[in-house]
Amino acid sequence: FTTLLYTIKFEVMFISENTMNTMNNLQFFGLNQTDKIKDELRVPSKVICHLIGPGAETLRQIQQQTSCTVQIQPPGPDPSLDRPVTLSGSRSSIDMCKRLIQQIISEHPVSTPSPPAMNFPGLNDFSSGKYMKVIF
Repeated sequence: FTTLLYTIKFEVMFISENTMNTMNNLQFFGLNQTDKIKDELRVPSKVICHLIGPGAETLRQIQQQTSCTVQIQPPGPDPSLDRPVTLSGSRSSIDMCKRLIQQIISEHPVSTPSPPAMNFPGLNDFSSGKYMKVIF
């Protein structure tokens, strides 16, 4: 019983010591695990509605799950461009929030329209024997 108690005490001390070393390393760089930081990512404008969700429910759930604040910037002069999204929280909450947002983006891919086909009436009609000859 004494050996078991000693082993448990040693393991707890070892875990506590490793945790303290990690915290000391973070503090050496001026960071704590709970320090609030900001990060930004860009989300396609066509996906913003899916990120927000009906009645802002999806956005509310993401913020609640990750303890991260999500701020979506209003659209700029060109609404087809990606929108900046600012995330505020601890590093781990921001990383989790980014994964959830990336999942939403991957579930709603934005397709780019294909260019219109070039149509030359009467020239592309192969049944009539008329066609356009291209010389390189």
